[in-house]
Amino acid sequence: MTAHLQNVMNSEESETQEESGLKNTNGRNRIGSIMEMDYEEEDETPEDKTPEKKTEHSLNPKSSEESEDNEDKKEDKKEEEKEKKEEKKEEKKEAEKKKYKYKADGEDVEEELSDEEVNSRLSGSRAIQKRFTELDQQKKQHAKDLESFNRDIEYVKSEFKQIKDGFNTVVDEFRKNGIVKGNPIEPVYNLLDKMGIDISEFEKAVFFHMLPEAGSYLEMDDTGRNAYLLERENKWLKKNQNAAKQREEETLKYQEKLKTENSLKRQAGVSEEQFSELKEELESKFGLKDLKTEQVLEWHKVKPFFGRAENIARLVPGTDVNKVARILLEFPETTDEWMLEQLGYKEVKQKQVEEKLKDKLPPKISSKSSDDDDTEEMFLNFRRR
Repeated sequence: MTAHLQNVMNSEESETQEESGLKNTNGRNRIGSIMEMDYEEEDETPEDKTPEKKTEHSLNPKSSEESEDNEDKKEDKKEEEKEKKEEKKEEKKEAEKKKYKYKADGEDVEEELSDEEVNSRLSGSRAIQKRFTELDQQKKQHAKDLESFNRDIEYVKSEFKQIKDGFNTVVDEFRKNGIVKGNPIEPVYNLLDKMGIDISEFEKAVFFHMLPEAGSYLEMDDTGRNAYLLERENKWLKKNQNAAKQREEETLKYQEKLKTENSLKRQAGVSEEQFSELKEELESKFGLKDLKTEQVLEWHKVKPFFGRAENIARLVPGTDVNKVARILLEFPETTDEWMLEQLGYKEVKQKQVEEKLKDKLPPKISSKSSDDDDTEEMFLNFRRR
């Protein structure tokens, strides 16, 4: 009976110990209970490092099995997430290129483009649009400047027309009636006023200039006055005739010059396009201005020899191109090889080869090392014996 009661007490004690988390157990019974358990140790997660979870894993086999199941579930979730990411990547790769439909020059075009290609085309179209905008602004500014310039031109034309009409009115009236109403120099005053010149001083200068002429004219009789007027008229007629003759002579000279230049170009076998190119080349390369036709045609002859001289000067530094070109022009049978030989091209080439070989050679090693010096000294000592 006493043995049965003792067993019941022991069973109740074990139950109370498990329920209370083994608070009343001593160290020996705790170690024994742990040693009797049969379970597999698992890696602890950072959350399991707390004292409470350690005791749960160590004392409760069911919690350890649940943790294993949770870890398995986590691993399965990770694998599923990896698979989903890979599927998304594959979908992105497949969807890298998309079909786009657009119109180009009025025609429907269908094309497969990736995002990078679309971005590059968009950036390029933006740059082109920006340039078109700048050109449009420049065009508008140019149109404004041109409009302002045209307004100024029209203003000047209208002013000169008014002045010309004023002069024609004076001349026509005097020609018909022989008299002048008002001041015939009024159009001159209007012009000078617009130019900002002091009209009063100009009028005084004209008055004192014409006063002696008017005095002498008043002292003449009718015959003298008629002769005086005819003389003044003939003076201006001759002046106009001389001006017309001079313009005609200049025109004839220009035509003769053109004929001469065209004949020279034909003889040299140079077209108008070649002539303009040669002229531009002389102006840009040598800074020459106001070139004559003979100079341009001379350059047409000299240019091939000058090109040969430039090639030779590149191979032999320090060579005077102009001198070599003169020699080649004076002696056309001279070959480039002969000229290079005379200028010392072989020596220059030899020096270049020597410098290249020096760069490729390894650093010099002294012929006598310390071991050789020791053996030589030992040999001398042996001979002395």
